[in-house]
Amino acid sequence: MKKTTTLFSLMGKVTLALAVAFISAVALTALAGHVEYAPLATVPIFALPLVTNFSIPTLAFSSPVMFTEGICEDIQESIINLFGNNAPSLKRTPVGYLQALTSASNKAGVNQMPIPKNGKKRTVRITFDQRATDEGIEDLITSSCDGDVVDTPFEVDFEVEQAFSSPGIIFSEDEMRKLCQTDKSWIAQRLNARFDAMAVYLNKKLITQQNSNFGNFFDGTSTVHSRQLLVAATKSAFYYGENQILNDFTDISANGRPILIGNGKLRDYTRIQSKGCCNSVGIDLGMAGEFDYYQDQHVGSILGNADDFIGLAPGNVQFVSWNKYVGDYRKNFGNIIKDTIMDPYTGIVYDLTWKYDDCEENWILKLSLNYDLFFLPSNAFATGDALEGVNYSLHYRATEA
Repeated sequence: MKKTTTLFSLMGKVTLALAVAFISAVALTALAGHVEYAPLATVPIFALPLVTNFSIPTLAFSSPVMFTEGICEDIQESIINLFGNNAPSLKRTPVGYLQALTSASNKAGVNQMPIPKNGKKRTVRITFDQRATDEGIEDLITSSCDGDVVDTPFEVDFEVEQAFSSPGIIFSEDEMRKLCQTDKSWIAQRLNARFDAMAVYLNKKLITQQNSNFGNFFDGTSTVHSRQLLVAATKSAFYYGENQILNDFTDISANGRPILIGNGKLRDYTRIQSKGCCNSVGIDLGMAGEFDYYQDQHVGSILGNADDFIGLAPGNVQFVSWNKYVGDYRKNFGNIIKDTIMDPYTGIVYDLTWKYDDCEENWILKLSLNYDLFFLPSNAFATGDALEGVNYSLHYRATEA
């Protein structure tokens, strides 16, 4: 019983240390990416229960290759103390597609997919109906007793089927004794690094899913469409390309500001917009940029071209996840804790397993997640509808000429 109390207390302290580390990193993140990352400030910092009888730890950093040998001498210094927010352990990778999906703009005005809150797995059945087409309308008035069309509801079953987990991360008490810093602050630093790796992996998997589920443009095709955004000779913005993108979303009856995710020439275009005022033909650059942009360095390599990017109409692609270790399935007994913990950078809540190996005197940590993407069903629009095959996710390529 004493071991359980010690483990739970350490977890609470580790979580607070992790929260302090992330608060320091948020400012760096906002500068490195885009203002769209600002909603991070509204995300709850952590989900793991805390005990209250502890003080805020002082964070430090030791070599990721090997621990400092021997006792703590005055010459031992941390990289965080030397470099502040530029320290490698505080760096986070932009995961634009994941952040776009979980953003307030993508979730505003839509009902989140109902998912289990008690640790149980179940299927969600979605019912919908198609809008009518003008097929069958005649230039005459027929008897009201005649029946020609049967309107029936449609349904699709959705189940979260994707999952991944971290390796079992070992924290050796023998090695942690060699550090000047506290065990909880060291573990918090390593969790930060693991959270970054988990987010990058998840983001890549989501982009891969998106690559197999692009919907149609108004022309009835889902293949990549090129839009010129730059003038090659002057490296200036070419606003007609943005106009075409906005028209693309208008033509498929999309609501809200389009969300664009990518890198390459799209990033150049958005940066050029923010630096100018007015060009020689009087276009106010402040009026351009009628879309939300998220930088993502992985989109191009997964979609097949460095200048490929993703276009989404808000609310039509949903990220869904559920946690195993909640409700009756949350456990704290003996030398094992099964609970959840939030990554403050992305807001993703992971399942967490803590286990103490009293033979080897090691702490073993493992993170995992069940997740999936929900797209508008392929038959959301009827056969013959002008929007047949539209799911409000479009595949683009930025060009210059």
